[in-house]
Amino acid sequence: NGFGTLTVTAGKRKITVESSLRHATDVRIVNLAGITLSTFTIEPGETVETRINTSGVYMVESPDNMYTKKITVR
Repeated sequence: NGFGTLTVTAGKRKITVESSLRHATDVRIVNLAGITLSTFTIEPGETVETRINTSGVYMVESPDNMYTKKITVR
């Protein structure tokens, strides 16, 4: 689409979000109960690692829902 994207990966007890977008965007990490664990603004070219204390399934999403990814942390 020419605007870049958010790449979301899970590591051992962490979620990594990498931005190739052309603009800053807000990102929220939510558990399946709907509780927000982390919110941050990611800048173009930036990578943000978030520690996750409990393994499980999480949603990584932007407020406009343009970027939504379900990810499992072990």
